[in-house]
Amino acid sequence: MKHLFGMGCQLVILACNTASAKALRTIQQRNLPLIDPTRRVLGVIRPTVEAVCDITQSGHIGVFGTPGTIQSESYNIEIAHLYPQFQVYGHACPMWVPLVENCESDGPGADYFVKKDIDALLAQCDLIDTVILGCTHYPLLIDKIRHYMPSNIHIVEQGPIVGASLADYLRRHPEMEQRCSHGGTCQYLTTDDAEKFSQMASIFVNEPVTASRVTILPSYHSATPPPPRWRFCPLNYWGFEMSVFLRNITLFTYRILISPVSHTMTILHNTSRIVKRTMWVVECCMEKLVECHFP
Repeated sequence: MKHLFGMGCQLVILACNTASAKALRTIQQRNLPLIDPTRRVLGVIRPTVEAVCDITQSGHIGVFGTPGTIQSESYNIEIAHLYPQFQVYGHACPMWVPLVENCESDGPGADYFVKKDIDALLAQCDLIDTVILGCTHYPLLIDKIRHYMPSNIHIVEQGPIVGASLADYLRRHPEMEQRCSHGGTCQYLTTDDAEKFSQMASIFVNEPVTASRVTILPSYHSATPPPPRWRFCPLNYWGFEMSVFLRNITLFTYRILISPVSHTMTILHNTSRIVKRTMWVVECCMEKLVECHFP
């Protein structure tokens, strides 16, 4: 966020449901007043919830999301706040994002997991008439979702809703609309592998994308700074990647018979990520980036 502010962005949208669920409130209430009270950071959960009231007839709403989004119960809390008469049923889909990111959204594995998760969600209540796709990856599985979802159930995609909500926000806040640039261009930045990101982003936006890789070090704004001896170590980030890799190994081990070739390629892909992270650790250490400077 601070990196984008440094580039001149006046308004930032956390277009990730998990980030909106876990970080948005903290950013808005604690970080922004310290960084720049005139900037704005918006999420995607609130506008989605506001739109659902015009769609559902039964008041029983299903939500597909990542484990982080579902465990946070952000949709349950937001809907209960705005529409206490509605009932919310969440279901985590841990395999949908890996399917999309490994170009398996059209494969037989996608059919298996999409049908399995739809059946699991609808089994919670027969009155569900609206289902929110609570992740930016899920629209790439929309053909599979529509195929296995009963035709009487409305599928809510967030893209058009968030776009319309942003336009409405700028109409209601002309001072922010004036501060934002007009007629600009799109620039894609990633902290991951730029080539891999470009390939995936091209699928998402349906046009060629060229991304640039950036390295962002953490900074801390707190009344009580960390101990002076504390140091940021990139090994922590590498350890996170290793935990994800081990999780994927566990998940794919007992599902390998579904599509042996595709899952083997996925495991190889995750192995390559570990190698790249290891190289990144070495690079950071060589560049003496292990020390964190406090503002």
